[in-house]
Amino acid sequence: MKIGFFPKCAIVFVFAALAFTARADHDPKGKGKIGPTGPTGPTGATGATGATGATGPAGPTEDGDLGNGNTSEGAGALANLTTGGNNTAMGFDALNANTTGGANTATGWDALDANTTGVENTATGERALHLNTTASFNTATGGGALFSNTDGVRNTADGYQALAGNTDGFDNTATGYEALRDNTEGYANTATGYLALSSNTTGFNNTATGNGALFNNTTGGNNTAVGVGAGFNLTSGHDNIDIGNFNGTSSISTDVAGESNTIRIGAEGTQSATYIAGIKGYAITGGSPVFIDSNGRLGTGTISVTANDNVQHNRAIASLKTKVAEQAQAIAELKSALRKQQAEFAARLKEQDKRIQTVNDKVELTKPAPQTVENNQ
Repeated sequence: MKIGFFPKCAIVFVFAALAFTARADHDPKGKGKIGPTGPTGPTGATGATGATGATGPAGPTEDGDLGNGNTSEGAGALANLTTGGNNTAMGFDALNANTTGGANTATGWDALDANTTGVENTATGERALHLNTTASFNTATGGGALFSNTDGVRNTADGYQALAGNTDGFDNTATGYEALRDNTEGYANTATGYLALSSNTTGFNNTATGNGALFNNTTGGNNTAVGVGAGFNLTSGHDNIDIGNFNGTSSISTDVAGESNTIRIGAEGTQSATYIAGIKGYAITGGSPVFIDSNGRLGTGTISVTANDNVQHNRAIASLKTKVAEQAQAIAELKSALRKQQAEFAARLKEQDKRIQTVNDKVELTKPAPQTVENNQ
């Protein structure tokens, strides 16, 4: 029998129906044979691709070699680097904001954190050079060292919060705990020691060596202080030299807050003798007398002479002349007496010689005559 054209899906349906009928007619309980399973139908069409999901947040900066000579270790270290090269960042957010700055080294939490374009900076310690952005050639060692520096260049800070307040100051060197701590714009200062030049803000060209040296100086310049607490009271004065002028027992410094152009050596109530080489045995021509006032200050001047001084002077000279004449008369009398004694002594010697000679003559006269003995044998 000729079968007409049927679609494929109809054929599949027919076969499935026949298979179902066979299974229905031959139930296993009736011990009839189950027919074979019909062929699997064709796979349906693939559905449309779903929309792409949103991009997830950027992952943390990869530690290690970042290329272009840059090395980082720690979350956020060199996280924003673009073209900067030869940077080393070790610690959380070290050199975090750096973009084009190069040859910087930051070791410690937030060290050089805000630096963007500054170059050749070295920060070692928690938040060392923390706010530095564009300044270059700075070295900070210690927690908070050069913390506030933004534009200052060529500064060196070694110690906890050394130069911590510096913003624009340059060419400063601070060594010691909080040395030059409050400096903001002061320049060319050198502070060595605990709290040395700690209060300085805009003062310049100062040198402080010793714990607390020039501690209260704020705006003064060209001062030099050597020794513990030397120049302790100076604030705004300039061109002072203070050496060992702080009494550690009484905590008194001899300097005065606003004084200038003054040299102070030694502590009041401490030294009791002064020896300076190059004075004794070295004569000079001319000069002025040196005076010491009631405060111990040295200076030169002239001696003012009054009429009364002249009278007293003349009386003193007359008295001296009288004494000289009296001494001359006494000397003449002594010489005369000596000559008389010498003459008497010479006469006595001469008389003694005569007596000795007389005795000798008598001795010769009493000597027996020599006798001659003949031998007639």
